[in-house]
This record gives sequence, structure tokens and C-alpha cells, in this order.
Amino acid sequence: MTTVGRALLGFLTKDYLLMVSYRFATALSFIEVLSGLLIYFFIDRLFGQEVVGHLKPYGVGYFAYVLLGLALFSFMGTGLSGVAAQVSREQVIGTLEAILATPLRSGALALGLSIWGLIYASGEMAGYLLLGAVVLGAPVGNANFLSVALILFLAVISFNSLGLLAASTIVIFKRGNPIAWIFQGVAGLLGGVYFPVEVLPQWLQAISALIPVTYAVRGLQLAVYQGASLAALQPEILPLAFLAAVLLPLGLFSFAAAIRRAKRDGSLAHY
Repeated sequence: MTTVGRALLGFLTKDYLLMVSYRFATALSFIEVLSGLLIYFFIDRLFGQEVVGHLKPYGVGYFAYVLLGLALFSFMGTGLSGVAAQVSREQVIGTLEAILATPLRSGALALGLSIWGLIYASGEMAGYLLLGAVVLGAPVGNANFLSVALILFLAVISFNSLGLLAASTIVIFKRGNPIAWIFQGVAGLLGGVYFPVEVLPQWLQAISALIPVTYAVRGLQLAVYQGASLAALQPEILPLAFLAAVLLPLGLFSFAAAIRRAKRDGSLAHY
């Protein structure tokens, strides 16, 4: 096994053991997912017909729509804040300096710090869909899995690249995560997570066109509920691919620059 492979396995093992040592917190996460879904399930029962006209492109009711939005938003949140949370935790327990002093390149370090969060977020997203489909009856049987896989792949790159920008601020400033806070707030409001973007005023729709979650949510809705092909999803895939191509090098560069600065200042062990 290569050095990078051993390092990634070490990161996975460490984070897995940390998770299983807090089993009650993991159980609470499951309860949180279920309670969140039930809230929107009953909101759909009460107000669902009021928004059905805006959901015609997807062919589903409000609960099915928001189910995918919530699943992707949870997935996005892990990508956005996962690396930053890992960096912050390693700072607090005093292991960040040892981790960042290894001979691994910044890209490998970023992957190691995010890989468990990605696996966990994938499991959480699957849990959302499983509960929504099996327990609450969301119609996911028409999904085009190739389209879903590509949308999620591009979303992972975009969200985790933004997460690297957030982690860079933690490495340099030690406290706070303004990038994740701001982007999650904007994405929740403008990205089509809780309601279609089309209900927004035109000037807000123009802003929503600048954030990757807008294309990820719409593409995922169409791929799952309409079985949309890759060709049909080009209006969503191309902008999402462009944003991923821009954000990835920006995130890697900022993370590497933050590590270099912290090493030069001798502040890796500070928090």
C-alpha cells in the first residue's frame, strides 16, 4: 500500500473509531432525520396543494420535492463544514500540528480530512431517501442512476471545495467558519432546497444562478423523479461542472496557502 493509501486508511480508522465511541449521538442523528422528514410530511398534508403548480416539471408533491432537497442539503453541509470541523477538532485536542507536519501533499491531506465525512454524509443521504421512500411513500422508482451519480459527483467537488475555503479560515484565524455559515444560509434560501427557485423574484433567481446547489438540487430532482438522461440534464450539469472546475483549484490553493502560512508562523498548535 502506498504512503497516501496508508494515510487515508489511518484517517478512516481514526474517524470511524471516534464515531462509534459516541453511539448515543449517532442515534440522535437518526431521530433528527426522521423528525425533520415528518415535519415536512405533515406540512405537505396541510399546504401541499398550494405549491403543486410550481412542481409540475418534477411530477411530484411538495414532500417528495423537499425530501431530496433536505437530503442534498445535509450532504452539502457535511462537505462545507466537514473539513473545517475536522481541523477545528484536531486543533482542540492538539493533533493538528502532527497531522499537517506529515509529508503528505495538501490535496492528500484535504482528502484524508474529508473522506470519512463524505462516507457518513452518503449514508445519511441514503437514510433520508430510504425513510422517505419506504416509510413515507416518496416515489423514487424512476431514478436514472447514471444521472444521479454524475450530479452527486459534481456536487461533492463543489461543496468540498467550498469546505476547503472554510477550513483555510480555521487554520489561519482559529475560530469561526463564516464561509460555511454564509453559504449554507444563502443556499437554503436561494438554492431550491425548500421550494423551487421559480417562486423567487427575478433578481433573487439571478443570484441563485451563481451557486452550485441550485443546479444540484434541480438536476437531482429531475434525475430521480423524471429519470432524466445526461443529455436532458445539460442545463444543470454544465454550469455545475463549470463551478466545480473553478472552485476545486481555488479550494486546494487556499488550503495549501493556509497550511504554509501557519507552518511559517508556528501557529498550527494554537486555537
